[in-house]
Amino acid sequence: MSPETKIPFNIEIRLERMGKDYLFLVSGGESHIGATATAYFQEGKVHTELAVVPGHKEDRLALECAGLACSRLTATVTVVMGIHIEKASRSDIELAVQTVRQEMGKLLDRLLEQTI
Repeated sequence: MSPETKIPFNIEIRLERMGKDYLFLVSGGESHIGATATAYFQEGKVHTELAVVPGHKEDRLALECAGLACSRLTATVTVVMGIHIEKASRSDIELAVQTVRQEMGKLLDRLLEQTI
């Protein structure tokens, strides 16, 4: 994405490496902590754990992102997500979800290119 292109709702994904593990901070609109999802391998399968602040709705997207990152990176991953868009319409929410998916995919692609 070029510098002139604005990411909808200021969606941002920050990455912190913790040894072999990955921490993704996903925020947008008014940033906060709404849900935290951790994905890890156990007996050859991806397992997930979830913590959600009551009243927040980022849980499914946080689980999706954590599971995807764990599968692609073959590492333990935690996603902390908080996106608040005041008076969001259904199309606003769909755009925010689509943007998170696209940005996470691009970030994972870049990480995998670096490890090859």
